[in-house]
Amino acid sequence: MNPSFDARVGWRFAAAIGFALTSGIAVARTDPDYQRLADQLDRLSTDSVLGPLAPAQLERARDALAQLKDAHRGEHDGLVYLAQRRIDIAQISAEAVALDAQRDQLQRENAQLQLVQARRDAARARAELEHQRMQTQIRAEEAERARQDADAARAEGAQAAQAADAARAEADQAKRMAEAQVKATALARKEAELEAAVNGGAATKPSKPKARLKPKTAPKKD
Repeated sequence: MNPSFDARVGWRFAAAIGFALTSGIAVARTDPDYQRLADQLDRLSTDSVLGPLAPAQLERARDALAQLKDAHRGEHDGLVYLAQRRIDIAQISAEAVALDAQRDQLQRENAQLQLVQARRDAARARAELEHQRMQTQIRAEEAERARQDADAARAEGAQAAQAADAARAEADQAKRMAEAQVKATALARKEAELEAAVNGGAATKPSKPKARLKPKTAPKKD
């Protein structure tokens, strides 16, 4: 075989391979589907909220996009669909994780609010209970004072009634003594009259006591 012929064939084959690779890179760089999907995947990956939430799905989407980059024309549409679906799955998965985290946060906040409200309700209930206890104690003290006042009033009334009874008893006793004195005087006079009648003369009247002589005072010396 002619060495020069082999050299020409080898050169042409290498040129064809290089052209094919260069064409593939050029197609990938100018493919609007690839560029659109790459931009979409880049936005999702660099999103500060969603980017870290679905790492496995993002990695699968990158693999599909790499296959699209190296795809032949006959594989292009199928790999575009595959890359789009995997990017969508990564997007949905990240959003689902974010929603779950948001829901958990809302549930924790709601539980915290319920706890605060429960504490407020309990504090109000304790304050109301203390208020009712104080009112009950005040009413009990007022009732005790009223009872003591009533007892004191009854005691004063009883003392007044006893004093009145004692005064009436004393007046009755004085009246009875006066009546007895009058009766005794009348009986003594009657007895004297009867004795005088029996003796045939008038009853002698009791003699008046003689007046005492005042002692003479000694004359004053000059």
